[in-house]
Amino acid sequence: MKRVTLLDVAKHAGVSRATASLVVRDSPLVGAATRAKVEAAMAEVMERLGSQLGSFMSAMQEFQDNSARNVATTRDQLSTLQTEAARTTVACRKRERRGYG
Repeated sequence: MKRVTLLDVAKHAGVSRATASLVVRDSPLVGAATRAKVEAAMAEVMERLGSQLGSFMSAMQEFQDNSARNVATTRDQLSTLQTEAARTTVACRKRERRGYG
């Protein structure tokens, strides 16, 4: 049994692979008509090939989860760096006022 790929869906829907990817990722950049066309193509391709899109969707969900986790980690690291920079600035100003410049 052939696995359904994003390219299969895109070709069937008459859109680019990038557009099909945006639909799968639920991007607001895709119009309602295009979204409906790609979603219908997904259902038709899956039915025609007798395949499951579940593994693909799981991989996309994992990608989204990892991306969100990476963004959160980076945001936390940036916040920590900003806090440390502010503390260092305050400490340096105190030293300068005390004549340790």
